[in-house]
Amino acid sequence: MRTCSFTKYLSRSRSVSGSSDPTDNTLSGDINLLDNVVYFKGLNNHESITSNTIPVVRGSLQLSRNCMNPDVIPFIKTISIDLKGVETSIKNIPAACGYKSETSKKILVKQTYSWKVYAPISDTKEVYPFQFILSNELVESFKLNRVGSMFYYVEAAVDYFSCSSDGGCAITQFHPPIREIKAIRCPLDNSNLASETALVEGCWRSLLNYEVSLSKKLLTTSADDSFNVSVSLENLHPDVYPPPFRILGYKCWLIQRVTVPEGHTANRCLLESSSESFSELELELSLHNFRSQLTPCITTPTMTISHTLKISIILQELPNLINNTCKASNKIEVALNCPVILLDELSLLGCLPPPNYENPSCAESIVPSLDSDSISLSSEEEDQQISSDLDSLQLNFGKDQVLHNFLMYTTKEPPPLYTI
Repeated sequence: MRTCSFTKYLSRSRSVSGSSDPTDNTLSGDINLLDNVVYFKGLNNHESITSNTIPVVRGSLQLSRNCMNPDVIPFIKTISIDLKGVETSIKNIPAACGYKSETSKKILVKQTYSWKVYAPISDTKEVYPFQFILSNELVESFKLNRVGSMFYYVEAAVDYFSCSSDGGCAITQFHPPIREIKAIRCPLDNSNLASETALVEGCWRSLLNYEVSLSKKLLTTSADDSFNVSVSLENLHPDVYPPPFRILGYKCWLIQRVTVPEGHTANRCLLESSSESFSELELELSLHNFRSQLTPCITTPTMTISHTLKISIILQELPNLINNTCKASNKIEVALNCPVILLDELSLLGCLPPPNYENPSCAESIVPSLDSDSISLSSEEEDQQISSDLDSLQLNFGKDQVLHNFLMYTTKEPPPLYTI
């Protein structure tokens, strides 16, 4: 499983009605995600709406009794598992001494998966599966200093009674560690944007023709991803000596522009530069070394992050009779700007075909098991295998609901959306 760092920006203070023992450690557990990365398909609104891939977060809550308190029996009342997407916005507000920052948080996504158990927990580990269905039109995860962030995470709350052998009971709420989900934007498998290239042609002061080509406009910060830039210059007066111009070099930049209601800021990353004369140039560039400074393209109602590849050719016009110049001019940069789409380094993994959940005989067709990490179902023994696993489950809710949770991974229809 890929891992991603969790930013501790959430307050963990919670209140529980009724008596509560803060030192109670009768119950222990954890939230296990099949994958802590979810992919949103589509690079624009049209692709996101027409995508036939549904982003799904699957996992389970595992609970067990703490052997340190064998005389205390936890009686589980309710279990609630939430998936939340929290947007943080930072605005600069005019103040007496300039500007001050104002931070606001807003929950954009909240889905809940809950059980009413009302049963004591068994001596073995109990596993409660869950899944959440998201939309491709949601904003992917990001964090940008002095601008804002978007985080998705899964949290759980277990309300239970701690009943000791002497008859005493206390209402307690248990919270396992929060698990962050990284949402990444990736192109559709047949996206036209993924294969787009760029070509710019022009003439400079009737002295030379230039041609600049970009191998692709879809860039990532992955170390395995690179792109090519080709520059070709043609002297329109090859018979004139000395030449009417001088090529001093070139520079290649990636410009990241952040646009907010208060204005915009731009950061530049120098990818390549040279001070040598040339007529043909071939560059193979990568953004891997700049991934800590770059943020993928983001579009929200309050903010836009866009990127432009800028190629500057540094020229100098010399004294000549062609343009009636008597002295050399200062350095001139012929700047060519090409909008590009920058994605996360894991975006390429989102383009890989997913496991085939429709065909249980497929070797990659795996469904989450409630008593182990995973089980594989063969087409010959599908019914017997599901029935056997259901009989062995130590769960406190009905068998029909468990069967539904198993079968929703093996049918063509997407599983239903639970309580929001």
